[in-house]
Amino acid sequence: GVGKTTVATNLAASFAEFGLKTCLVDFSLQFGDVAMFTNVKPNFTVYDMLLNNLDLTPNLNLFIEHVNPNLFVLPAPVLPEQADYINRAMVSKLIKNLSTSFDVLVFDTPSVVNDLCLELYKLSKQIVMVTTKDLAALKNTKLQLDILDKLELTDKIKLILNKHDSPKFIVNNEDVKKMLNIDVIATIPHTNTVVGNSINMGVPFIYSYPREPIADAIRELMSKVRYNCIVGGYNVEKK
Repeated sequence: GVGKTTVATNLAASFAEFGLKTCLVDFSLQFGDVAMFTNVKPNFTVYDMLLNNLDLTPNLNLFIEHVNPNLFVLPAPVLPEQADYINRAMVSKLIKNLSTSFDVLVFDTPSVVNDLCLELYKLSKQIVMVTTKDLAALKNTKLQLDILDKLELTDKIKLILNKHDSPKFIVNNEDVKKMLNIDVIATIPHTNTVVGNSINMGVPFIYSYPREPIADAIRELMSKVRYNCIVGGYNVEKK
C-alpha cells in the first residue's frame, strides 16, 4: 500500500516524543493493523469502547492501551463483523470524549471513502493524505481530492509523498504536484529495511530507529501539522 498506517503510527509516536499526550485510534475497523504496528494485544477496542459506553467514564485512560510515554492506542475491533455495529453518531461521540483527555488525536482510516471517513474528515482539523508516485495511487489520490473539494474540505488537506525516492517510480516530485494540483508538504524516504523491521518488532521506527532519515522526515511532518489529525487512505469506495 501507500504506507498510511506506517505514517499514522509514527506520526503519533512523534507527537508523543515531542511531549504531547497522543491517542492513535484505528478506524480501519475491519482490517486495522495499528495494534500489530505497536505490539498491542487489545483488551479494549473501538468496538468495546462504544458498545459499553466506556468513553463516558471519567477514567478513560484505563481503557486505552498505554504504549509509550504519552502514546496511547485504541485498536480496531478484533472481529471484522463488529465494524457493522459502529455508526457515524457513535464515532462523533467517541471523538468528542477523547478530545477532552488528549492533546492530540491521530486517526488511521480505511483505504475507502465511506460515511465513516466523511465523518472523520469533517471532525478533523487536518487531513494528512498519504500517496506514492505509483500511477494507480496517484489516480486514486486525485479521485479522493476531487471528492474533498466538492465537500469544501480542501483547506484541511496536507499531502504527503511516501517512498518519494524509490527507484521503481518514473514520475518525479514536480509531476506529482502538476497532476494533483496541490503542494506536497512533506516527503518520506524509501527505507524498506527500517520500516519492515519496525513493523515486525511492533515498535514505531521513531523509537526503534530514531536517527534514521525516515524518522527525521516524520518529525518534520509532525512540526507542520498540529492537533486533531487524520491520516487518510486514498481509494474511493465503489458503490
